Amino acid sequence: MDAVRLTNLVPRRWWPAIATAVLGALAGLLYGLIAPQTYTATAYVLVVATNPANDTSAVNYAQVYARLGRQSEVVGRAADASRGTATVDELRRSVRTSASPDAPVIEVTGSAGTAQRAAILTNLVADGLVSTGDLQTGETRMNLVRLSPAYPPPAPSAPKPFLSLLIGAVVGFLVGALFVLTRPDRGRTVETDTDPFGTVYRPVNPVLTDLP
Repeated sequence: MDAVRLTNLVPRRWWPAIATAVLGALAGLLYGLIAPQTYTATAYVLVVATNPANDTSAVNYAQVYARLGRQSEVVGRAADASRGTATVDELRRSVRTSASPDAPVIEVTGSAGTAQRAAILTNLVADGLVSTGDLQTGETRMNLVRLSPAYPPPAPSAPKPFLSLLIGAVVGFLVGALFVLTRPDRGRTVETDTDPFGTVYRPVNPVLTDLP
């Protein structure tokens, strides 16, 4: 199918939406190519009960410790362990923690501009969680163990040029479609019931009378 036949299949009124979709796709692709890259690394911390009979409680403690991931007690120890290479604010901003709803596992995820930095920040917070948990073992009867350390990711997690292209195209088309649907259609003519002399004709309802 050549370009001429293709253009004939699309109504002329929708060409602004197609144009904005193309512009949006180009803008999204440009953003995906020039935006700063972000790398994401993940570590896992396991909560182990000192008494095997308390394995069910370990799941609850994992969720509690996951909420402490950005608290001063955890990130403070992590910053101290970095020997000045990471600050508390950076750790709070770059690392987040979450817990599995059905397993005593804490997921520690860190993001940074380089793969090595993302792994370092993630492992610092994971070790901070382990240190905090070990200090409370006497009360909680739980031990925290780093199940899996974070490794430098092989590729950035964001931005993704192809995904940015798709999002830009969709947003551009929606903006163009909104413009098309809301603008007045000047191509239509409104028929009136007036003749060239200005006389307005109105339909008259017939009046039925009783016949004798």
